[in-house]
Amino acid sequence: MAEIVGFQWVEAAAQALADDNTTPIDQLFEQCGYPRPIQVWGTPTVANPSLIRLLSVWQRLSEAEGGVVPARRAFDPLEVPALMGHMVIVEALTDGDFRYRLVGTDVVRTAGADWTGRTLGERSIKPELLPSFLWAQCLAVVRRGQPLFSCHVVTAGETPRPNPERPWANSWERLLLPFSSMGDGRADQVLTARLRSVVTRG
Repeated sequence: MAEIVGFQWVEAAAQALADDNTTPIDQLFEQCGYPRPIQVWGTPTVANPSLIRLLSVWQRLSEAEGGVVPARRAFDPLEVPALMGHMVIVEALTDGDFRYRLVGTDVVRTAGADWTGRTLGERSIKPELLPSFLWAQCLAVVRRGQPLFSCHVVTAGETPRPNPERPWANSWERLLLPFSSMGDGRADQVLTARLRSVVTRG
């Protein structure tokens, strides 16, 4: 996997995803021994009710601003209190990387680290699946300017490959939302809400 994960791969995967082509990301997951993730632009048919609530808040803000990417300052996390500890906000940098501006308390607890101030690129230096996957998704969301729903299954602590002897895995649902820090309709921040459930592998 080391030979394909890096900024060149992230750039290509992000552009493909923005164009509705999930092949590079699907291939990465398959190479690592995991099922292909679900990735849906817009409104998913099935998702956690809290994520659907968050999406409806974003859609309302976008409609109020004429259908463009809404201003980050217009979003009040108290509208979705169940997700407050599960949110991450990253800001786009000029080199294509993203810096963590906010990392929710539940994210810090489950990850065992606070990434505030660090970049996605720093986390992707090693050949790891999830940071590179998330980096490509954030870049695609900024380019397309639309919400992205994602669901994938991996086993904690097993990157890059799963342990066939472990009968459980983590199923992660994510909603990635573009925001504008300047309020000019241009996406330069991504708010991600993530929720985990434990599933049994057959």
